[in-house]
Amino acid sequence: MSPTPDTNADAAPAPVPVPVPAKAKLTKDAARAFEHQVAGHAGQIRLLPGGILAKQTTQIEVDFLQAAPLRIPALYTAFLPPFHGSAHIDFAAKDGEAAGAGAGGEAAGEATLELAVLLGNLTAGFTKPCIADIKLGTQLYGDDASPEKRKRMEQQAVETTSGATGLRLCGVKVFHAHTGQYDVHDRSFGRSLTADQLHVGIETFFGLRVGDAVLAQVAASTLAAMVAIRDKLVALREMMAVSYTRMYGGSVLIVYEGLPQPAVADASPEPHVQVRLVDFSHAKYVDASEGPDTSLLFGLDHLIPLVNGAISLAESLEIVS
Repeated sequence: MSPTPDTNADAAPAPVPVPVPAKAKLTKDAARAFEHQVAGHAGQIRLLPGGILAKQTTQIEVDFLQAAPLRIPALYTAFLPPFHGSAHIDFAAKDGEAAGAGAGGEAAGEATLELAVLLGNLTAGFTKPCIADIKLGTQLYGDDASPEKRKRMEQQAVETTSGATGLRLCGVKVFHAHTGQYDVHDRSFGRSLTADQLHVGIETFFGLRVGDAVLAQVAASTLAAMVAIRDKLVALREMMAVSYTRMYGGSVLIVYEGLPQPAVADASPEPHVQVRLVDFSHAKYVDASEGPDTSLLFGLDHLIPLVNGAISLAESLEIVS
């Protein structure tokens, strides 16, 4: 059965008011550096009490997320991060300093307050989260981009894997249980890969290789997580095919547990993984007559086979508990 379309109305409905939860109010100790940020500008994401993240953003992203529960309810529930409204904070504040104000955006002393979108922490519930931020699509700029920026972004797509595959690894953080350490790869790692080498990046994310060396073993829980991630990507692809949006420059954020999980007798619990679309600074809704986001679908159509390839590699290794 085909997924039910997230049909957009011809005219956008009024944004849905989303109150800022009390636990997200910005206090003196509120905004701290988020240790699991893997992409974007350093310090762009701050951690608030109660597990809420404040991400520096644009009004376009706030408006897109605010309308999502009405415009794309199924997609929002399954594949977007939980949205808790917006606020204004001082992203330059050091940890423990006064960070800003609540949703009203009142000034905090002489601090420069910037717009932030408040989101659920997708790494919550993981002991050693392994994270990949993978930019999707061949068009990396929004409708409001200047001619100069369009030319620069088009050239960037040509010079990286974005143009040929609709994919680019923007950041990877993977925990290796055999060393007890994280390996972190920034955007330079993704930009160093060719289209034919993208499988190396995906295998690195799943802890199947370190550099040029493929490891001899894989945890059974990691393999199960890989299969669950593949299945979620397939479901995301099906849903995006009947959703009428444009998410230029957006990413899919993937998270799985890096600490091997012991096998449970007579039970096959669903692996705890996250597959969510993120970064909506250039996103918009379109009329159904304009069809789905083919640029983003192009990226997913390359990502899913890469994950399948990584699963096949993992199945060829020694699988350990």
